[in-house]
Amino acid sequence: MDSNIIYDAFNSLSDSSSVAWSLDAFIKSTIILGVFTLSKAALRKHISFQTQYLLSFLAFMSLAVLPFSQVFVDPFFVTNGKTSSIFELNAFADNSALVSDNNWKPFVLGIYFVPIVLLLTYLSSALLQLHKLKKKLRPCTDVNSHKVLAKLQSQAGLSRKVRLYTSHNLETPISFGLLSPAIVLPVSSSNWHQKTLDNVLLHELTHIRRLDWIALFIVYVIACVYWMNPMTWIMLKKFRIDTESACDESVLMSGQDSGNYAESLLTIARETLRSTKRIRPHWASQAALERSTLKNRVIQIMEHPTMKKNNYKSNARKATASAILCTAALLTALASSVLVSAQSNDAQSNKRLDIIPLNQITPLYPSSAANEKIEGWVHVSFTVLNNGDVDTDSVKVMDAEPAGIFDSSAIAAARQFKFSKPTIDMVPVSVPNVQYVFRYHLAQDSKPDIRQPSFR
Repeated sequence: MDSNIIYDAFNSLSDSSSVAWSLDAFIKSTIILGVFTLSKAALRKHISFQTQYLLSFLAFMSLAVLPFSQVFVDPFFVTNGKTSSIFELNAFADNSALVSDNNWKPFVLGIYFVPIVLLLTYLSSALLQLHKLKKKLRPCTDVNSHKVLAKLQSQAGLSRKVRLYTSHNLETPISFGLLSPAIVLPVSSSNWHQKTLDNVLLHELTHIRRLDWIALFIVYVIACVYWMNPMTWIMLKKFRIDTESACDESVLMSGQDSGNYAESLLTIARETLRSTKRIRPHWASQAALERSTLKNRVIQIMEHPTMKKNNYKSNARKATASAILCTAALLTALASSVLVSAQSNDAQSNKRLDIIPLNQITPLYPSSAANEKIEGWVHVSFTVLNNGDVDTDSVKVMDAEPAGIFDSSAIAAARQFKFSKPTIDMVPVSVPNVQYVFRYHLAQDSKPDIRQPSFR
């Protein structure tokens, strides 16, 4: 690949609105994640872990909604008058629409989509591993464990059937599944104290009831889309921690003793350290214990105010409603603004854009309009092909006054226009959305006025 090709590629990428869109999405996603991160840090000692989990989840859902939010916000923020942008604004070429013969868009799309495909492949691999693991599991034969599970499931109001398994290859309990959820216990669970078994099963049932497993996958897919932003992966790791903390809090809110619950986690941790098997559960499952977070979880269980059953339940709905409203306001503010525009380089781009009108046909004044002494104007747009001809199928009326009187005349004239072959840095391109305004006057010394082409 010689230097000229590399230079052309760089120019093509820098002029592309896909780059502008990527930068805009990067900045907006950073703002969203930053706002949620700072909010959680500032309110950490005053809100429950379940609210912190909600904020983390809302952060990712905001990223998911962000690309579509402008569709719903635009009608409320865009001026209703169509002619304001035509006569009051200077509109220039939309770099994103310039189609070069050396089209580097597939290269740009490849840079963005290849990592997404690889990350989603990793996700598929995780599901496959989980499926293989499930096939090797043995149903739990401990009658007491089944009785405890049935009792706790009834208390939690969980109607889905939860299957209970044991495994020699796992060092910590895990849960997974949506329609047919499963809990897997290590074989050593048969030697656990009754309180430990109760706490572990209640913890995993809480994950299942809260749909934490499917939430994790949704969040991971969103993170894949925004893979280029490192804050996404930091937030993803924090989301997993928030999931466990919120689950611990839910268990304690159900009436479990914090001291016994912390001791249960430490019991599992001690068995894990003594275990000769170091086959860790895949991240795609919901593990009851991760060594990296054990210390912080025990401290939280014993010391955090929300874990001491203060009156946080009554404020849960208010906190949820406030979080959703603030999220909607943030999305509205970001969707109604363009932080990075493809037109930011228009001044330079227009210097390189070479398109000269060679043949401008004066539109015929309709006799019916002349007889009735009707004046008006028509605003049309069309695409100029890379050979200088007008794409006849692209000619359309953007606006007209009065409507329908001069439309056919303007379209017929625009279709006959001829331009020099449009180029950017001597590279032939097609230029869409070339705009003309035709004005129709009755005075003999004022022929229909043809403005110079403008671009949007």
